[in-house]
Amino acid sequence: MASQLGSILDGYTGTGARDEFIQPDGKVRPQWDFLLRAMEAMGHSQLSFRQEEIRRFIEENGVTYNVYDEAGGKERPWPLDVLPVLIDSREWASVERGLIQRAELFELILQDLYGPAKLLSEGLLPPQIIFDHGGFLRSCVGLNPLGKRSLHLYAADLARGSDGSFSVIADLLQAPSGAGYALENRIVLSRTMPSLYRDSHVHRLAVFFRALRNHLATIAGGGNRIVLLTPGPDNETYFEQAFLANYLGFNLVQGSDLTVRDGKVYLKTLSGLRPIDGIFRRIDDAYSDPLELKTDSLLGVAGLLYSMRQNSVAVMNPPGAGVLENPGIYPFLPGICRHLLGQDLRLANTQTYWCGNSLSHVLDRLPELVIKPISRGWERGSVFGGDLSSKDLASLAERIRAKPTSYVAQERHHLSTTPLWTGNKMEPRSMVIRSFACTRDDSYMVMPGGLVRVAPDANSMVVSNQKGGVSKDLWILASEPEKQISLLSATAGTTPIVRSGGEIPSRAADNLFWLGRYAERTESLVRIMREIQLRLVEMQGLLAKNANSPEVEQKLRGIFFDAAIIGGLRFNVRALTNAARSLRERLSEDTWRTINRLETELDSTGKSPFEILENLLIYLASFAGFVSESMTRGQGFRFLEFGRRIERATQSADLIVSVSKRKPPEALWEHVLKIQNSYMTYRRRYKTRMDPSAVIDLIIFDLSNPRSLGHQLTRLEELAKGLPGAKESSRTVESKTILHALSVLRLAEGTGPKGDDYSELQQLMYREKQYLRTLSETITSNYFNYIETQHRLEGGEWSVTG
Repeated sequence: MASQLGSILDGYTGTGARDEFIQPDGKVRPQWDFLLRAMEAMGHSQLSFRQEEIRRFIEENGVTYNVYDEAGGKERPWPLDVLPVLIDSREWASVERGLIQRAELFELILQDLYGPAKLLSEGLLPPQIIFDHGGFLRSCVGLNPLGKRSLHLYAADLARGSDGSFSVIADLLQAPSGAGYALENRIVLSRTMPSLYRDSHVHRLAVFFRALRNHLATIAGGGNRIVLLTPGPDNETYFEQAFLANYLGFNLVQGSDLTVRDGKVYLKTLSGLRPIDGIFRRIDDAYSDPLELKTDSLLGVAGLLYSMRQNSVAVMNPPGAGVLENPGIYPFLPGICRHLLGQDLRLANTQTYWCGNSLSHVLDRLPELVIKPISRGWERGSVFGGDLSSKDLASLAERIRAKPTSYVAQERHHLSTTPLWTGNKMEPRSMVIRSFACTRDDSYMVMPGGLVRVAPDANSMVVSNQKGGVSKDLWILASEPEKQISLLSATAGTTPIVRSGGEIPSRAADNLFWLGRYAERTESLVRIMREIQLRLVEMQGLLAKNANSPEVEQKLRGIFFDAAIIGGLRFNVRALTNAARSLRERLSEDTWRTINRLETELDSTGKSPFEILENLLIYLASFAGFVSESMTRGQGFRFLEFGRRIERATQSADLIVSVSKRKPPEALWEHVLKIQNSYMTYRRRYKTRMDPSAVIDLIIFDLSNPRSLGHQLTRLEELAKGLPGAKESSRTVESKTILHALSVLRLAEGTGPKGDDYSELQQLMYREKQYLRTLSETITSNYFNYIETQHRLEGGEWSVTG
């Protein structure tokens, strides 16, 4: 090998387990030849540069994973390695056949368990394994008619043994996650190393997602009103859910966005209720319907199971599938496969013993085995017997003896390894592959790729994102170049022109409204703090003699960095970011990248407070620019603008009240103008000293000044004309409130200080603030707090609107 390549491979040796990169004799596996030559040409510096490019791309685009037990914050950037995992398509074909067989087998088991239950009555599966498992939902018995497919999306975690064969270590059926991350990994690597990706002849993933979308449309009766149901922004895979919704063209909704009426599921929108044909479910089974399942669930849709029984909505996957994520089934799966399919199981599970019939064997070998509960609950995760002390082993044995039917034991699996780029060299890491299958026609289609996760360090056998695992892309290598495939429609003829972005859910409008408010609130605070920082610099000599200066600086640092201070800078930035995260699928990449940089800037080290404030202003101005110049003028834009204008007007009124209470000296009005970004305008108009009356006119009454309170009211008046339900013949409540605020302001034009008396101006500002508060509350009540009303139609029928 070339010397450059030799330096890259220097020190890379196997761990004793099967390695995906090198063979037992130390030679590189054939499928790596092309990639290896490219790595040789790159060398250390280029590989590290590409890894840094991946990190930057992921950070700027907000690709995240929520880690629940991470101190200092649960959201962290998605970890992706520059080196993919390579598998030849001929080898992968056997894995595909095994995954398709398992999906078809689980489909039949699911139909039986919630139908005739012959597997239980004929003794092929012990009833305790099913009825003691929390995933068996009695409300779902008979939910899906026999003969109608239930299992639409299936995933399996695969491990490779020392003999090169794959086995399944876990099946995921209720709401499989990871497909979106697999797609994101592919996009990132193909953009980071485009020529290398192209020339490697990698199977494309788009064909799988096209089949998934087409199948959803089919089970939804051909309807196009399909939503992706998410638990919300706090879920560990929320980014993936938003990404998939955007990629597949579905509305991303939460349970509170949906309602059931007369056995039909509806989406709550600004224009009323809209029927839903299909639901891509990403919440756990038990949380799906608080009416029949987990009664304290705030994530699901009350009445969803009833709607499914009425065949009025299709759900992928239906609630109840989680019972098949039960490892207690594994010892019986080969026999069930022969009984139902007449075939041997192609993809075996890791050797598993159910303690209900193998208790003595498990207890005799406890230090050698991995113990798992059959059902997820408080006792989650795997326990490695070999890692326990004698006391802990005895305690574990007692728990198993107390309820043996609730536990399984598995042989310890020695995972295969794959190279991970650590910054200056490659090191082997244990890996697990998650692959996916979706229904296509009468069978299943397997994703030609998948999500690979590797252990965070060389000594770890635990592969988990929650435990710091790193992801990789899986490249299934074709023998010739792949045809370019797109999810976009390829129908012949002229594409119908559409100039609407679709219905806006009430919750999305609410978040857009507050996104606008927090953006303006943050900008106002940044401008105030910048003026304070400048003033402190000017008075540095004086403050050095002031005994209270450390206390002042401590308070400023608290407002700056302490998220617990309500209304502080970090608090506002975090609130803005949270609102944006709830709208992730509706924001452009540029807009999201700009928002994502706000909190990153606050966390930056080596910068002065003034420099951080300057950068924050630039990012906030960029956000305003993207909204103004790139966002289509639909209802989403309208409510974001409502939030911005209400907040800007409120901040202006607050500033005038706060300043005028202190009998401000002339110099203070200069700071007010700079905070309002109107200083240069004032200087162009007036060549004299600071005149309080002139300043007040500019920032309160002057409609030509885009920063004035009056200008905000005129913009609000224009926005109100396009609110849902607004008519030219009559004014809405919102329009009337704005008209009152404008009329009061126009009648008071010219109001200013009378000497040092600002009381009349203050009263005017209090009145304007009250109008703005009323307007905000009215918008919230009429459009965000979805309250249904019924209108009698001719013939005695009822129409439900919101």
